[in-house]
Amino acid sequence: MAVRKGSMEGLEITMSEIMRNLPELEKFSRELRFTINLAHKAGEVLVASKGGKVTQKEGISNFQTEGDLNSEKVIMEGINARFSKDQILSEETKTEIPDLLGAPRLWVIDPIDGSANYAHGIDEVWVAIGQMRFGKGYIGVAHNPFQRKTYFAENGKGAYLLQQKTPGRQELELIKIQTGSRP
Repeated sequence: MAVRKGSMEGLEITMSEIMRNLPELEKFSRELRFTINLAHKAGEVLVASKGGKVTQKEGISNFQTEGDLNSEKVIMEGINARFSKDQILSEETKTEIPDLLGAPRLWVIDPIDGSANYAHGIDEVWVAIGQMRFGKGYIGVAHNPFQRKTYFAENGKGAYLLQQKTPGRQELELIKIQTGSRP
């Protein structure tokens, strides 16, 4: 079910443009809106870094790209600037967090979910950012900058897809994702 359609000016999507064209996002927390914006900024870095340096990590098809590091830097600096007391668990930077389930606010990030795809020029990659509170998921955002799709959810408010409506046009639509289970 489409909630609302809005027309975007320019190629890059900023949170202020999204909010101006899709005011329904006001019902979500500032933290979620911040995270959507941050995922979009990290996505811009991935697009700009495409084709950069690739290194092999331990294991089969385990790559670290210039995009991983650049995207992670944008995300970590953004979180640290806004939420300096929060803890961050990232795939690329190893940190010790003694009590993952007891952390009052823990950001979990994967700067490129699909690094092997990214390293091979395949655009099926996602910037993934989530926040947990005392071991429970609170918000989550997965953004594909190449397909211009952003999935997001907030505890108690449902899951949504923000996407470019028609390829080649800058028109967005916000779709509520319906889920259910059989009794």
